Amino acid sequence: MKRMQLSFRPFSSLWNSNRIKKGRSCSNQKKKCNSFNLLQLPYLAFRIVIHQLSIFSVLQLSQISRRTLKKIQQVNRKVYKLLVYNHEFTPYGGQEHLKTYSVRQLVVIENISDYQEFYDMMWSQTTVSYRFLTTPPVTYWIRSVIKDYPNMKLNGISYMSYENKKELEHYLNVLYNTFSIDHLDLMTDREKIFGDYRKVFKHPLFRKCHYVEFHEPSKFSTKDLENLQKMFDLHKFYARCDQKKHFNFQKMLKIPRISVHEAYNIKIEDLMNNNCKEIILWNNDLQIFEITKFICHWLSGKLPSLERLRLHMFHDWEIFEDILIGIDNKKRDENQPKTLKYGVYSLDCSNGRDIIRKDGQIATLFTIGYALEFVVRDLTL
Repeated sequence: MKRMQLSFRPFSSLWNSNRIKKGRSCSNQKKKCNSFNLLQLPYLAFRIVIHQLSIFSVLQLSQISRRTLKKIQQVNRKVYKLLVYNHEFTPYGGQEHLKTYSVRQLVVIENISDYQEFYDMMWSQTTVSYRFLTTPPVTYWIRSVIKDYPNMKLNGISYMSYENKKELEHYLNVLYNTFSIDHLDLMTDREKIFGDYRKVFKHPLFRKCHYVEFHEPSKFSTKDLENLQKMFDLHKFYARCDQKKHFNFQKMLKIPRISVHEAYNIKIEDLMNNNCKEIILWNNDLQIFEITKFICHWLSGKLPSLERLRLHMFHDWEIFEDILIGIDNKKRDENQPKTLKYGVYSLDCSNGRDIIRKDGQIATLFTIGYALEFVVRDLTL
């Protein structure tokens, strides 16, 4: 697929362009262009043209007339994912020079392969350490690349900025009317989602929203989480902010995939009583004996849905093997894969220890930098 230049052009400039009102073919700019009526193409030929055009070009074409939009809608061109950024953001690190800035962007990812290709590109073409590359979600890296490298060439990823809720709603309408979007991820904060933008987040596109990131600065409450679950069918939730006092973590642990930045108040008893597939805890105080207790609980046949537990900044990462004292395990040998694939991530498990459960489930315990990983898969598959 042809790579497209990622550089922001406001939608207003796209709508005013006349370059593709008629399909034009020019072998030389000095020669007279040959025009043809794009709308008179047979459906199959028109469909091929629409799938060859960039996202921006299809959006531009869709605004020419209602007839053009209707014909484009018949093509039903699919988009894998739309990312909606609408929050105040402070980069990871916490240093004073890392100032908070506003993020108001829409990012269109055409295919799931483009999502994977972006992560692989970060892996192979950047100086970011492997430990850090596996730490933040991919949404963080996409946002960072767009901000710091606006002219980087990426495959199948387009983006646009908006200034206010009116512009956001307009762009959502245009995308909704032009493409068939499979997934929507929302990165927001409490002030936006329960404030001025609340009405915008009721747009039909947000029925496809199953992933929400909740950002700083405000703390959020159990009631806030309950309201979020009423607004969206949450499959994945990332709390990149602190929780209010007496927050009920059991409410959160019913969401299939969670990531909690300030996780000091999550106890091992909470983790042993959950229905999650994936749990990522950042700042936490869990100790070796508690993780041992958790693994024994899993070995007894509990936690049937669990696929992954990741503890960032695990205090005893250098002696993580002590967790398995008294538990049957074996060191991974040279013939086994050195990485485990989980979503887009390739996790280096070369220092790992395997634990096998009676029902055929196998778990690998390993560390990546300061992070402790417990990844489960099924040997019978």
